[in-house]
Amino acid sequence: MEMKQTVMKRKGKQISIVLSFVLMAGLFAGCGGRDNATQAGAGSPVPENTQEDASAPVELRLNVVSTGTQSIPAFLIQKLELDKKYGFELKAVEDSGVVNANWISFKTGQVDGMISDWLSLARNMKQGAEALAVVPFLGWGNGILVPEDSAVQGLEDLNDLKIGVYNRNSPDWVFIRAAAKKLHNFDPEKTNSVSEAAPGLLLGLIQEKKVDMTLNYGDLNNKLAGPGGYRIPFLISEILTDIDLSAEAPFLFYTFSKSFIEEHPDTVQAFAAAYKEAMEFLMTDAEIWNEIAGRMDVTNEKTIELMKENARNNIFTELTPEMDAHIRNMFDVLKEEAGEKELGIDSLPDELIWHP
Repeated sequence: MEMKQTVMKRKGKQISIVLSFVLMAGLFAGCGGRDNATQAGAGSPVPENTQEDASAPVELRLNVVSTGTQSIPAFLIQKLELDKKYGFELKAVEDSGVVNANWISFKTGQVDGMISDWLSLARNMKQGAEALAVVPFLGWGNGILVPEDSAVQGLEDLNDLKIGVYNRNSPDWVFIRAAAKKLHNFDPEKTNSVSEAAPGLLLGLIQEKKVDMTLNYGDLNNKLAGPGGYRIPFLISEILTDIDLSAEAPFLFYTFSKSFIEEHPDTVQAFAAAYKEAMEFLMTDAEIWNEIAGRMDVTNEKTIELMKENARNNIFTELTPEMDAHIRNMFDVLKEEAGEKELGIDSLPDELIWHP
């Protein structure tokens, strides 16, 4: 009897061990099973497995002009860690702003995106560049800078001058030429000595009196106009109004490669969201301008106020349905006044702006 009880105890122990293994196996199976997924979903949705979700944050290599307003968005996105917030990694690849340096960087595969005016974008697309505008950035705040004692007061005075421009094929200069032709019957390209130089170099050229006038970025013009000794006779936005065009479309866009857009559409939209938040911060945080001024080596209070005003008046934060039509109206005027040869293209691409 005692032996039988001992055997029964051993059998009971064996059965208990077997049952334990069965229960453990069931638990492990449940970890990857449908029921467990359902339970997890009750607390929070299970994200879909996408290519971007399954890997580290996508690196976005962005060409950034190191001078002036064009440097601000990338600086703020990184400072505020908005790229991390929106799930990508921004890598700023700086250049000096020399003519076409952004497109050289883009075409040689060094960057995925850059800032470009839409006319240069259209020209390069016609030449085979695979790119699209994705986020509007700056309006028409560039302008003419002259010494305080210059006789130049308006467009009609642009004759017999040495003029320095940052890019003679930019819409800015082409619009000045088109407006002068339409309103005053002359072409400033032919009535003046015109030369190109990088935006930063133009400051030195006018200070050294090697040119009489410059067409330059708005913030760089403000850098000299603020302390005095120089003034801004007119802005490009005023030229547009004079020839009955809307300034409610940007001059500059963030432009990405088509391959990057196709491979990482979510990252492109994430960049747009990060950019918008950065610009809203810029418009509402007064203290950040002190840091920006320091980065630009600006100490004059009037210059800082001019920089703020330029940003408020000329920075766009998101696409609108009317932008494409405004740009095409601008192009029609440019083509009529400057001609296909000067523009380098006879029409805009059917798709210039990417709409998600």
